[in-house]
Amino acid sequence: MEAFQELSAELKMTIAIGAPMVSDAGVEIGANLFDADGHYRTYTKQRLHEDEFPFFVANAANPHVTLTHEKSVFLGICHETMFEAPFEEAAKAEAEAYIALVAKPANGVERGAKHYAAMAKKHQLPVLMANAVGACEGFESRGESAIWGPKGELLGALSADEEGLLFFDFERARGCTLQIQRAEPEDEDALIELYARAGKALLKGGIDQWDASYPDRPRIHQDIQRGEAFVLRFGEQVRGAIVLNAEADEEYDEVTWQGRDSDALIVHRLAIAPKDQGAGFAQDLMRFAFEHAQERAFQSIRLDVFSENTRAIGFYERLGFERRGQIHFPRREAPFYCFEKALTVPPSSPLGTPGGGSKPPSENG
Repeated sequence: MEAFQELSAELKMTIAIGAPMVSDAGVEIGANLFDADGHYRTYTKQRLHEDEFPFFVANAANPHVTLTHEKSVFLGICHETMFEAPFEEAAKAEAEAYIALVAKPANGVERGAKHYAAMAKKHQLPVLMANAVGACEGFESRGESAIWGPKGELLGALSADEEGLLFFDFERARGCTLQIQRAEPEDEDALIELYARAGKALLKGGIDQWDASYPDRPRIHQDIQRGEAFVLRFGEQVRGAIVLNAEADEEYDEVTWQGRDSDALIVHRLAIAPKDQGAGFAQDLMRFAFEHAQERAFQSIRLDVFSENTRAIGFYERLGFERRGQIHFPRREAPFYCFEKALTVPPSSPLGTPGGGSKPPSENG
């Protein structure tokens, strides 16, 4: 238990761990909740499935709990989430979302998806189904964890046989506006802070890609003055940035590119605030880059990615970029991979994993 509490504090996130819990009434099916501030709570299942009766007892008096202190997110376990009552309770309490922790086979996933979408739409409440993957007692759990928005629309889903992460942005759900705009001089300090935090996050992940010397204030100031820096604002805050121009580093001359140099737009210094990585902002910035290039009649987009940044490499490959070679930059032993994509139509954003941009950026390419 101490290990999960420490991990919760380190990652600044609430962690829910399912486990049987012994009470005066018997053994209950429950979840241990660890908050980043050190607070510990439990929730136990209120309604059992018939095959659980021989082994467990229900705790009908146990109220639904919110998953975090900052967000009113209601929690339910498996069978009880297939009834409308907990969703009605969550809506009445003005919860921001409902999470169903489940273990469902293929037919259960199909029924659950229809039910959760209907509950989300009826109660205007985002619903997450977090399903197990692999062998359970007597069946194979199907996976396909998913999120439905307050209109019942499917916002995202994982595959049937792979574990993964789904992210839901509460601010987007509340209608905060996302805008990508040319950076203004007053954005300089925000960009300095963004790149510093992104560099620290990369280093913490073992990726020695950005440091105090890159990108530095003079370079960022120049990006803004030239009108080549663009910021992603979500609400009132700068959450991401990208630099777009036709200027390639001299190291690019070492690479055999497919298109003509004069027809290529170059992506530099794409960065996403660490707390927002996984929210889809990298896809938003790259979609903007494709539109920006096509409006100016560029025929391709080029960029480089630190070879140790496997997350960013996968991101660009899913967008259709092809590797053309590798180069080296000063103060970095590992090479940077060079990618290129010919422009035809803008790519659709892949659902799920984000990444990032150019010399040097996880979600910072």
